[in-house]
Amino acid sequence: MAKPTQKNILNNSGYIRFKQAHGWEYQQLELNELPAANLCVRTMPGVGRVGMIQAYTNELNAKELGQFTKQLKQLNLQVVKVFFVQPFDKKTFKRLDDLGWKPANHPKVPRSVMILTLGKDFEETSTQFTKQGRYEARKGAKEEVVVEELEVNQPNYQRLLPLIEATYKRAGIHRSMKEKTRGWDEYAKDGSLRFFIAHAEGEDLACATLVRDADTAWYLDGGSVPYRNQLYATQVLQNAVIKAAQESGVKYYDFLGVTPKVVRETGKQHSMDGVTKFKQKFCSDFYDYIGVYELPIKTKNYAVFKKLERYYVAIFKRLTGKYWY
Repeated sequence: MAKPTQKNILNNSGYIRFKQAHGWEYQQLELNELPAANLCVRTMPGVGRVGMIQAYTNELNAKELGQFTKQLKQLNLQVVKVFFVQPFDKKTFKRLDDLGWKPANHPKVPRSVMILTLGKDFEETSTQFTKQGRYEARKGAKEEVVVEELEVNQPNYQRLLPLIEATYKRAGIHRSMKEKTRGWDEYAKDGSLRFFIAHAEGEDLACATLVRDADTAWYLDGGSVPYRNQLYATQVLQNAVIKAAQESGVKYYDFLGVTPKVVRETGKQHSMDGVTKFKQKFCSDFYDYIGVYELPIKTKNYAVFKKLERYYVAIFKRLTGKYWY
């Protein structure tokens, strides 16, 4: 299935500012006969300069992959990583391997997402929800679950964070809430961030954050309490957020990460299964990408890089609470 949009949240101006604040140098990389790319560069101790193209959204055929590779090899870097946001394809994997690309262990980015293409109005859009999803959203509304859009400010940061942090802990995900708010700060600078919360009887039950860039919106964060599930607050909330996005002119609603294609096809369990099942109540379209590959430029140092990278990334996170990539 072809992608409905070329936008990716990793190319959003807010995300770029967030990475710059964490020591990455950004530049627009002009490529001959190919679309430009956002290249960020950072020095890894003991290794040298490492480059990262956060999300290259232009699909490349076999010939173009060769041109792309040849030009990247001219960069003054030890290694360059690229998140190829183009359809999962075995022929492309083979071509990348032939050109000397290697699957990357870092950074961790969602290779599979779900994107809802919105209809001409919300009534048409909601026909894409499952019968169960529509039922639960209606039932929750009857239970007097109320969804409210909040101003994006520090007091409301503190209102959303406990819900998000509790949800991460239940899922076994370790994320710095301080880093999350720094990201929110950057998205908020150009007005692309929106906050929503669902509550009933004076208690906050679920929250969501949304980032918009032109015709695309990303469901960035979600959180909820681990009880009162019979109120279906998360379903009421998601229904309302999609409707709000549509009313603002959004055409594509990206749910971001879901269970990867290779896991879905084997039927094995995955940490994203619960989240994926929830998102499937509102969307059925999976988009599976190639993912992150790395190209050794100074090949003599590549073995050193592979040995040091995982240790450095782990130690950096332990000491600073931040992700290096």
